[in-house]
Amino acid sequence: MQLRQLEYIDAIIRWGTIREAARQLFISEASISQQIREFEEEARLQLFERKGHHLRLSTEGNELLPSIRKVLYATQELQKNIAEMRDVTAGTVRLGAVPSSAACLIPAVVAGFHKVFPNVSLEVHERGTYELVEHVRSGVLDLAFIVQSGKVIPDFTGLTVESLLQGHLLTVASEHHRLVKKETVSLLDLAHEQLILYRQGYLARELVLEVLGPETEHNIVYSTDNTESARKMIRAGFGICFLPNFMIAAWDSCERKGLAILNVDQTPFSLELCCIYAVHRYRARLLTNHIKSIIAQI
Repeated sequence: MQLRQLEYIDAIIRWGTIREAARQLFISEASISQQIREFEEEARLQLFERKGHHLRLSTEGNELLPSIRKVLYATQELQKNIAEMRDVTAGTVRLGAVPSSAACLIPAVVAGFHKVFPNVSLEVHERGTYELVEHVRSGVLDLAFIVQSGKVIPDFTGLTVESLLQGHLLTVASEHHRLVKKETVSLLDLAHEQLILYRQGYLARELVLEVLGPETEHNIVYSTDNTESARKMIRAGFGICFLPNFMIAAWDSCERKGLAILNVDQTPFSLELCCIYAVHRYRARLLTNHIKSIIAQI
């Protein structure tokens, strides 16, 4: 049994006929036919039922197909890892980031990367946690900065999760908001306010609704992934917003102007900034280790 035989079987299934599979693989029909016969003889199974020029998987072939494709996928992953190990310090890294991490970490990470890996360029995509998880899992992104919380847990199947920073959501309001005068603000106080939240796909949104109660979704007056527009809405007294403390810590005096942080009882909005990558991605693991070193120096 040879790897190329599995590749030919997959190609026939993918393209429908030996002729088209041969054309796509730039080999002769006779070569594919010979390899399929040898595989069937060795396995003592008939993989295909032949109807004219078209082939259809037999019952045994259908049973074997998942295993065949699993072997081909594993081979592709092996080749990808070998390529990454040979050339880990060049090319483009596709990095995903939730807006809160983009604001406080991306400038330092880019500068740190440029010093250690001058030939590596970073391509940054801002999305919500749930979208980033799927993009890393599918290979669209190499790694991503996301937030997670013990109250709202994404599906991290097939991913490695590296903790970067512990944090929590702060409640931001206009400096003229009536709740600013209260020494301590309760969750009940917040549940009756107009809410400005991240749009769907962001874990921070789900965390707020989990803590305040799903019925408070009716209080959402504005959904966004643009922090600047959220700040403008808050300054106008249009509602209150919940933003990560490590994002707010990076704001300058202009960004803080006209805003106040409410003193919420018990700080119930705990979360964690993490880096995620596919389990078997060598390059992503190495780069994440450098990211953690860069963050430790901030």
